[in-house]
Amino acid sequence: MALTSPGSKPPDECYLRSDDSGIWNGVKAWYIFLLHLIACGLSVFSMIQWIDDRNFYTGSPPSIFQIKHGLYQTQVTGLISVGLVGVRLLAGICTGLLVWRTIFILLEKRGMSLAEISHLSGWRTPVFLVLGSTTGALWSIWAAAVIVLLWPSSFASPLATSSVAWLPSTRLHKATQPIDLVSIANATDWSPILYDEMRYSTIVSTATNTGRDPSYVFNSTNLPLRRYFDASSIPELTTRSVMGLAVPYFDIKLKWVNNATVKNTDRIGAWEYVDVNNNTFSCRSDGAVNFLRDVQWDSNNATPKEAGIFNGTKLVVIKVLTMTKGMKLDDGTIVDEYTPCPTTSSVFGKLPDVGQYQNAIVWSNNQAFSANDCYLIAEASITAGKYAASNCTVSPSGSIDRYATCQTDSHNATLQDDWLRDLALDFLSEALKYTVLQNFTDSYMRNSTVDQYTTGMLTLGYHAAWSALMGRLGNTTETAHFVQAEQVVKAEIERRKLYGWLGMNITLTASAILVYLAQTTSRAKTVRDTALAAMTMELTEVMHSPRAKGLCNAVALNKRDKKLPRLKWKESVATGRGGIEPFGGTAPSEERSCRRRLAFVDETQRQSQGSGIISHKIGIYRPTGYEQI
Repeated sequence: MALTSPGSKPPDECYLRSDDSGIWNGVKAWYIFLLHLIACGLSVFSMIQWIDDRNFYTGSPPSIFQIKHGLYQTQVTGLISVGLVGVRLLAGICTGLLVWRTIFILLEKRGMSLAEISHLSGWRTPVFLVLGSTTGALWSIWAAAVIVLLWPSSFASPLATSSVAWLPSTRLHKATQPIDLVSIANATDWSPILYDEMRYSTIVSTATNTGRDPSYVFNSTNLPLRRYFDASSIPELTTRSVMGLAVPYFDIKLKWVNNATVKNTDRIGAWEYVDVNNNTFSCRSDGAVNFLRDVQWDSNNATPKEAGIFNGTKLVVIKVLTMTKGMKLDDGTIVDEYTPCPTTSSVFGKLPDVGQYQNAIVWSNNQAFSANDCYLIAEASITAGKYAASNCTVSPSGSIDRYATCQTDSHNATLQDDWLRDLALDFLSEALKYTVLQNFTDSYMRNSTVDQYTTGMLTLGYHAAWSALMGRLGNTTETAHFVQAEQVVKAEIERRKLYGWLGMNITLTASAILVYLAQTTSRAKTVRDTALAAMTMELTEVMHSPRAKGLCNAVALNKRDKKLPRLKWKESVATGRGGIEPFGGTAPSEERSCRRRLAFVDETQRQSQGSGIISHKIGIYRPTGYEQI
């Protein structure tokens, strides 16, 4: 259809397109919002399904396109960024369309000032509330809701990117590799345990090993297992590799007993019935744990005669507290030589309800009382031997001495005969003395019950002593196996943040629904191209108005422009959805335009209501005054 008028000069032909009617045109007008919503859902699904709780290589690949052997952390980060940028681009397109559709609807329903149009299209700020008109106020609130719902999607991306945490992890190779570890055959040279100098080195090695991550004996839910070994010839044994190997087995159950039922309590605290070396240094700090022997240790009688499994009992002694003269106890008691040992401890809490052994310490020069040492005594039921363990985790690389740690169920363990069972039980007490003196286990003593601490210390000492003795006395090898681990990073998605990002993008969909509902009441076409929307606006009368001097060639609004009245469409742009009349209406042909004309709203006239469509009396300012439309 072309706009023409009889007797007028031939105008430029303008054909009115019916490109806003029908289902297909409706789909083309709104599909981008559905596409944005689908992209958001796919992003969340992809991150949870293929990134969360997955391992990836550290660093960057040799080639950016290399994905044959799995993705690298940088590639995953890049893919996440690409996805978020894509969603943000779609959100930007949707936002632009919604802004211009909102402008067109408001120009029909309420009117907008030039300042409002500028702020809404440029800064995405809500329009001002129209006072004195219920309809205008409602449309202002509607527009504010539409614009506010557009904001969250603009700054939602940081929430998604910060939801991904990269944690150090390991990944196991599929191949199993054999290695040789030292072992003891039927006949070996026992001389290293016959001489003090050689025993000292074993004790030092044992005490050193007890300081290497002792937490496993205090935090284990099952029976803990560990073996220390020399890995200098096994460079392939990386951190957190998984091993299958023979380990020392030590299972202990404690029963606290009254000191009055124990023979030879006067030997408690004497190194001769505890240590394996002739020690002049016999001091033991609070928290020291040891076995109490009936006789002094004799290297000549300690040589193993055969391999076997130890099943028996031993007396265990733990030094709970040293009460020095004049010390103030937790209950306010001032210590003297008659003060009994307390039943509670600031370290262990409530102690077992048994009589403690109290050993008085006096000054050697004048025999004056100095302190009382308090000891708890327990009867320990012990099972010790050798166990073929599997799924043991190897300690971090970086040192020659390594260890493998695992757990087992003590009720289902099948033990092997062991040459070192008795020697390990003999050596652990002296080594644990130095463990306590060096505070290797001080933090665990303060966070455990006396049962947990005593059991853990003896287990720790046995594993370390057995491993040190094996390294010193071993005369053959046995085959172990391991699966090599490689360092990777594990992605962990904080789903609350990810769902928050999704929710912030869904607000854009809510805004689109509000605009769609308002569009169904509008006679204007649905904007599908923001550039074309601006081109179809006829602003000649506004630009040339005396109230807007210089606006026709301005690049920015000045203070006077921002105070201009609101604008509205001059004529009806349509008679309904699809039936379109000339934009010029009944105006002379030379004043008709293919574009939608805007004019200032005559705010001195009252608003009127008619035919279910809100209409305003509009005046066009001309040099001779207002012309009523």
